[in-house]
Amino acid sequence: MCTPCSRVPKAAISLPHFLEVQVLEDLRPFGAFADRPKDISSIIDGLDDLMSEPALKGKIDRNRIAVCGHYLGAFTSYLIAGAKRYLPSGEAAGNFDDPRVSAVLLISPQGRGQGMREDSWSDIDTPMMTITGSGDPSRRTGNPPEWRTEPYQFSPPGDKYLVFIEGYQSRRTAET
Repeated sequence: MCTPCSRVPKAAISLPHFLEVQVLEDLRPFGAFADRPKDISSIIDGLDDLMSEPALKGKIDRNRIAVCGHYLGAFTSYLIAGAKRYLPSGEAAGNFDDPRVSAVLLISPQGRGQGMREDSWSDIDTPMMTITGSGDPSRRTGNPPEWRTEPYQFSPPGDKYLVFIEGYQSRRTAET
């Protein structure tokens, strides 16, 4: 997904996570998954060091940082934007909001369930675009494609956008 972004004369950083299959099987123990938003914030923390590299000089604007994610990466992206995940006890699982992120792009994100409730997205004031389509039900939970629009539906108005494409299957995007 970062390849098309890297063609823009700025910088794109891809953060692979090899534990996704294991984490997807059971999101209840927040354990290893909790590091994903922290990883994004750590990269932002290290931007000054990255910007000292000759190939990156002048290509990173610290005031225009966007985070984009697909499926579980979208989950990470909306946590970084201020969404709240709840533990079975009803307590918030932590605050992962990073105000240095100025926009998020969610590609077929998860809706309610797995610790996300209708009010999970109520504090997001970061500009957000959600992209999904009618061919993108959750193979894991059985939820219909419309479930993936819930982060958009339940976030407050203002700089929130939804793109719902008839026939679109985001897993094919990830394969290219």
